[in-house]
Amino acid sequence: MFRKYHLWVIIIGFLITSGLVYSSDQICYQSSCFDIEWARDTKHRSVGLMYRDQLPKGSGMLFEFDYPHPYVFWMKNTFITLDIIWLDPDFRIVHMSQMTPPCDRDPCPYYSSPRKALYVLEINGGIARQLNMKVGTYFQLVKESNPDA
Repeated sequence: MFRKYHLWVIIIGFLITSGLVYSSDQICYQSSCFDIEWARDTKHRSVGLMYRDQLPKGSGMLFEFDYPHPYVFWMKNTFITLDIIWLDPDFRIVHMSQMTPPCDRDPCPYYSSPRKALYVLEINGGIARQLNMKVGTYFQLVKESNPDA
């Protein structure tokens, strides 16, 4: 029994350190929460949700930047309609682009916030309207994982 316990500890430790099992952070708007995938570095921010055929229900991608700025997004190589939500350092909504369509022409249109944001959240298109999200209202970040992961 003692050996089986150690084997399970080793297996679980391996899975956690390899990234195969992890806790996810969530961002919540009122009583609705989204499991988020972080985009914190240039590589992840530049790819974002490109080349994906779907975004699981109740999930999204949260882009984190180094300083507040009116960041610009586009939908090149993005195959799903998204709500793009710009958030200030306190997770207050400063701008939204709802039902942002995939790009089907060249050049792709750009979407930006007239106000500075530190975060940008992308979720499935139509959810912002469904949840009655409004500029000036807040999200809450629920941290469950290592922020350096």
